[in-house]
Amino acid sequence: TVENGKLAEVKIEDQLPTGLEYVKDSLKAEGNEPNPVELKEEAGKITAKYENITDTAERSISFKVKVTEAAKIGKTIVNKAIVDDNNPKNPPQKPEAIITPEYKDGKLKAEKTVNNEAPKLGEEVEYRITFRNVVEHGKVEKVKIKDELPSSLEFVEGSERAEGENPKPLHVKVKNGIVLAEYPEIVDTKERSIVFKVKVKEKAKIGEEIVNKAVVEDTIHPPEQPNIAIQPQYKDGALQAEKTVSNHEPKLGEEVEYRISFENTIENGKLTEVKVEDEIPAGLE
Repeated sequence: TVENGKLAEVKIEDQLPTGLEYVKDSLKAEGNEPNPVELKEEAGKITAKYENITDTAERSISFKVKVTEAAKIGKTIVNKAIVDDNNPKNPPQKPEAIITPEYKDGKLKAEKTVNNEAPKLGEEVEYRITFRNVVEHGKVEKVKIKDELPSSLEFVEGSERAEGENPKPLHVKVKNGIVLAEYPEIVDTKERSIVFKVKVKEKAKIGEEIVNKAVVEDTIHPPEQPNIAIQPQYKDGALQAEKTVSNHEPKLGEEVEYRISFENTIENGKLTEVKVEDEIPAGLE
């Protein structure tokens, strides 16, 4: 900084602190000649040396570092350099720069499952929407879940619940057949789930798939849209049978007609097999 002054030697040292890792081949010198006579990195220590500087031009040593996974979120990292002109009259300069590591951007992965993919009409099934942040040391600012039930499904009142560790959801609610949940920021990679039950309506068509899709989003990335299909089946049928005869008081040698009648008494029910047996008693031919 002295006009017509001379620095016989300038030595720069920068020992990288824990939490920072030198990026290979990123070290360089910038500025007018003279160029540094020494410029190197060894074991996380940056060293540079200049000789015979007689101007007041600015020179720089620049390099890149990577914040390691060992760094603690929110804890400052102080990186201090020592710049020394080897003159006892001038104490070394010790400039420093501070950084504060932050979470990486998180990313959601979601899936949807059901406890019974082939329910009978009128039966209840349980859906589970499971999600997690898949980025280690990542942060998801907010998670919003929406699940609009298809018309053939009816929400079972009071069946909604959240599973998983803190943070718990800000709310889990159902409005007009839409299941809604919202979580605050998540900084771990643990699984969390929203669980609820529905009833398959009688109007559902047998054998026709009902696809239930959820939307899980973090308001930054494209939403996850996990879905699962169920295929309604017939209910279990139930038999009712009766037997009639055309003449309760036939004469010997006369013919009578028996009729065995049966029906399935369950609407939308199915009888897999019906077997009829009638062993004719003695006295009848």
